[in-house]
Amino acid sequence: MVCLGTSVLFRHTLLSALFAVALVFLLLFLIYAVRQFHSAKLIFENRIFSVSQASVSSLQGGHEKSIDEVEAMFSPFGVLLNGRVFRFRDGTRKLQDVKFVKETLLVEFCSEETHYHLQLLHGFTQKQEVEKVAEKIRYETGVIPTIHAWDEPK
Repeated sequence: MVCLGTSVLFRHTLLSALFAVALVFLLLFLIYAVRQFHSAKLIFENRIFSVSQASVSSLQGGHEKSIDEVEAMFSPFGVLLNGRVFRFRDGTRKLQDVKFVKETLLVEFCSEETHYHLQLLHGFTQKQEVEKVAEKIRYETGVIPTIHAWDEPK
C-alpha cells in the first residue's frame, strides 16, 4: 500500500513539473511574440516606404538562401518581410549599405553570422523622388545611399 501511494505521488509530482516547464516555455514564447509585435509596429509606423515585390537573399556560413516575391516595408528601425522582422539598432543587425540602381533599391544589412541582401522594386519615376527618399534614409539611419544609373524618363 505504501508503494502504491508513492507511485501516485511521484506521478502527480512529475505531471506538475512538466506543467510548470510547459508554462515557462509558453511564457517565453509570449514575451518573444510581444517583442516581435512591437518591433513590427515600430517599423510599420515609421516606414520610409513599402513595396509589394522584393527579394531577399542571405549568406550564412557559405550557404546562400533566397526568397522571392515578398511584401516588404523599410524603415530606419528595420525591415518587415512578409511578417518577419529584421530590426536594426538593437545590437544584433546593422544596416551597411543602401543603393538605388535603376528601378530597384538594394539594401545590405548583417548580423555577426548572416549577411542579408534585400532588393526592393521602388517604382520611383522622378530623380527628385529618389533623392528625397535617399536624403530621408541618410537623415534617419546615418547610412549615405548611393544613386547609380538613373536616367530620367523622356
